[in-house]
Amino acid sequence: MDVKKIQDPFFSLKSPFNIFSSEEELSKLLLNSSHIKNILYQPEKLSIKSIDGIVFENVSLSKTTLSNITIKKCKFIDCLFIGCVFDDVRFHDCIFERCNFFRVKFNACYGRPSQFENAIRDKKYANIAVHLFDQLRSLYRIESQKRYKSEAEYHFNKWNYILSFSKKPQKKDLLFFYAKKIVVKTYGILFGYGYRLRNLVRTTLVAILGLMSVNFIFGAQLFESGAIDTFEKTIYFTLTTMFTLGASGFESPTNLGMWLILLNMILGISLLTFTVSALFNRIIK
Repeated sequence: MDVKKIQDPFFSLKSPFNIFSSEEELSKLLLNSSHIKNILYQPEKLSIKSIDGIVFENVSLSKTTLSNITIKKCKFIDCLFIGCVFDDVRFHDCIFERCNFFRVKFNACYGRPSQFENAIRDKKYANIAVHLFDQLRSLYRIESQKRYKSEAEYHFNKWNYILSFSKKPQKKDLLFFYAKKIVVKTYGILFGYGYRLRNLVRTTLVAILGLMSVNFIFGAQLFESGAIDTFEKTIYFTLTTMFTLGASGFESPTNLGMWLILLNMILGISLLTFTVSALFNRIIK
């Protein structure tokens, strides 16, 4: 580890702390306390079968291999897992806050990615977060935990966005840089990078309701005959133009009507494309 990382408080325990040189020391403390604090664990292995309901604060398990452990309802605050290897570890309802997972590895593990979403908060450690969620998404792909893979993919893409746009390019590339940044950020917010369905559902509902409102307000001006003047007609016109690429049952649109039909069609095609992409990412990949 280089000198800069050693001097970085995110890579070191807060003083003072106690040094444990054996697994037995930690095992005894776990039996007598529900709040483990200020501990530097030195052994290379930890194989306690179960850890339940413990708060770990300012604890370092760096360069330790944790094997065949079930960790339930535990909270880790300001802990170090630098160079850790989690081998057949099962996480249930745990919380990680401000924890360093630099160069961590997961093998045959189980646990929802949301347990790790607050582990890294500072954007300057985006590279650590990218590595953490890359490990998790690879793990879920291998272990066929597909219900968690999409969640890991979302967090990976979110942090990868932060990492990708953390450094400004040369002046000649600034326009393309900021344009791409805005597009990717918008895609993340509206569609969850293609992996978070609730973002897609929310965006779709807002788009449909917004278009329905616009179509109803300007309903009398969209066609030369047959105004859209009822709630039922508004729903029918909006959905048919969005998802069937045409204003079925309506004839002779005005200039305003043609523009609104075009807007409905573009949004309908876009939403359908993003929906198919999200389902493909979630089900097939």
